[in-house]
Amino acid sequence: MFFVDAQRGSKMNMCLYLKSLRILFIFALTLNWAKLSSNPVFQVENTDSIRQAIQALEDDISTKPGNASLNLRLGYLYLKIEKSDKAMLAFKKCLKLDDMSAEAYNGMGLSYHGKGESVIIPIEVIKKLFKIDNYSKAEKQYKRALELKPDYIDPLYNLGVNFLAKGGEDNYQKSVESLQRVLEKDMVFKDADCMLGIAYQHSKDYVNAELVFKRVIEANRSVGRSMLRLSDIYLDTGREEDATNMYYEGIVHLYDPKTWNDIYAELEMLIEPDQRERFQNLPIDEKGHFIRKFWKQKDPVPTTKKNERLVEHFRRVNFVRNIYPDASPPFYDDRGKIYVKYGPPDNKYTAQMLGQEVKDNESWSYERSIRKGLTFDFVKRGTSYYLAQDLASAAPTGSGMEAQLGIMRELYIERADFTESYNRFAIEIGGGEGNVRDALANFQNVMSNFHSERYNAEKAAPIENYDYRPVGKQLPFVYNISQFRTVDGKSRVEVYLGVSNNKLEYFATGGGMATSLKCQTVIQDSDYVDIRDQTREFALRAQSAEEIRGTLFLHQENYDVQPGEHLLAIQLENPQGKSKGFYRNDFEARDFRGDSLMISDIQLATDIHPFSGTGKFVKKNLKIVPYPYTVIRRKRPIFIYLEIYNLKFNASGQTDYTVTHQVNMIDYERSFFSKTFGAIGRIFKKGKKMGISTSYQQVKTDSEISEYLSLDMGKLPVGTAELIVWVQDNTSGETTTQSINLQLIE
Repeated sequence: MFFVDAQRGSKMNMCLYLKSLRILFIFALTLNWAKLSSNPVFQVENTDSIRQAIQALEDDISTKPGNASLNLRLGYLYLKIEKSDKAMLAFKKCLKLDDMSAEAYNGMGLSYHGKGESVIIPIEVIKKLFKIDNYSKAEKQYKRALELKPDYIDPLYNLGVNFLAKGGEDNYQKSVESLQRVLEKDMVFKDADCMLGIAYQHSKDYVNAELVFKRVIEANRSVGRSMLRLSDIYLDTGREEDATNMYYEGIVHLYDPKTWNDIYAELEMLIEPDQRERFQNLPIDEKGHFIRKFWKQKDPVPTTKKNERLVEHFRRVNFVRNIYPDASPPFYDDRGKIYVKYGPPDNKYTAQMLGQEVKDNESWSYERSIRKGLTFDFVKRGTSYYLAQDLASAAPTGSGMEAQLGIMRELYIERADFTESYNRFAIEIGGGEGNVRDALANFQNVMSNFHSERYNAEKAAPIENYDYRPVGKQLPFVYNISQFRTVDGKSRVEVYLGVSNNKLEYFATGGGMATSLKCQTVIQDSDYVDIRDQTREFALRAQSAEEIRGTLFLHQENYDVQPGEHLLAIQLENPQGKSKGFYRNDFEARDFRGDSLMISDIQLATDIHPFSGTGKFVKKNLKIVPYPYTVIRRKRPIFIYLEIYNLKFNASGQTDYTVTHQVNMIDYERSFFSKTFGAIGRIFKKGKKMGISTSYQQVKTDSEISEYLSLDMGKLPVGTAELIVWVQDNTSGETTTQSINLQLIE
């Protein structure tokens, strides 16, 4: 998650190197949040106006060098534009003039805090051992300020934030104590309540952390980040549904530009290229809605409250922040970026070049799970690994071209058995006997081909790799949808479901056999917001096993929706069989508004007959038993139903129209005779398609008509067919058509 720091999941035996990088991450977040607080050092102001004020103060100081308050003001102005070194000089001048200034000591603490940690991790570790790191120095300055002015609340707050940035169980507890004292003095001081929640969270005191964040939200303070923190806590404690819902709420209430920059750094590789610029250009109050939709559309099972894809993203991010850490957003190196994008590699190779001065390097392959040629090379630079075009960059800094090519050659030959791509590459660069330059003579073409293969593989690969696999026994079922016009012009989406009774687990009862079926359907709009979420439960009974065998449970749901893009999700569950089935499908709800000639979708049915009563399969005084398949036994007649809208009246006050049904074979199995003499037959048929056709004219007194008939396709061969229905309004001359593909079987 965007606000999950790398402390999560850490183990007691983690090396100081990883721990120090986690602290960098905590520091980055707390510093960003401090800048949004009411701290006078971090108020968001126009940089140019601050620089003008600084210049005016410096001019004033030059004429009044003995004025301590002017230097104090100058130091705080420098902190506003994050010039910690210059701020420190100003505070030191102030303290030379007035060594009892608590405000100057507080400013010194903020200056040290703003300088942060050394980018050279081993040096930072040593500094911490001797307590000469910037955070330890800041702590001393804050404490000195409090000694001089015990009721001074600013250094007490800053001390709490400083302990949080230092990290470690002892410091987290000290942070809690400092921030509690702040809130005892002032319950609404800056964001002390939110920071207290963060301190509790780092201490793994999730109960108190949750209570604090809920109070912050109720007070309408720091709502967005508090919700995201709650989401983080729920994820840590296994409440994945709550974590998902709270994340959706929090992300749309987040208005911090710096935090959004961190979020974008984490998501950039998952966003389609054409959407990246659009996201960056969105107003800040629209970014959350973009990200919410971004994750909602990736939800593999919209019928659950948990977004499994979002949870997997959180898992990957937490993993890479621990295993592949980096000091800057998104706080993991390029290996982590590829892992977040594609998941764990199929194969991973770490170079073992003993006796040679070669930079640490790794190679990852996704050729088995994603695409042939999709491989990545990483080379260590500093404390992190970076994605390299090839392994020539593993050569020591300053190496000449010949040395780079020679090392690269050895590294790739070493990987010959890694994957097919590396094996082929190793063969093409040759054995390397004799002069190195001669052995590398063909490198230009070989490398060009290698780079090209990589580029094409990555370009053709999906934007991400995530394979959702439902847990438990699967319940197969079929469904189909048809759309019709409602009175107000909306689209009535009819969903037809069918599940074989053979797949349900029946149990014996006193009067026969019984089971149950739970059906949940969800429809979301174009922003993936639920507009319908309906659950029905059915009690099914049968007299005997013979009655169950070969029968189908049928169900129909009707939904009225506005025109436009929608998502339909269906989940069936048979509790007795402990089995579930799921489908999700994007569809376009048709726009039936207007007065032009229109026809509905074509509905397939096993039976249609007049019916004056009510029931789930009844409409327009007809009982229409739906057929939820598109696979049809060709020797069994199939019914089709459709509705015609906006027919025009003629001078006699009647509607006159013609309906034509045609079934054309698209692909079919040919007999031996057809295969042998087909060419001659096609000459005489002059390209006519194999199929059947019917046509009839009707005269009615209504402008909206229901039409149905039975089609006999027994004379057609096995194969794929297209059913087309044409309607012509003989009064206006308008025509319209609808079609559906069918699979004919024996």
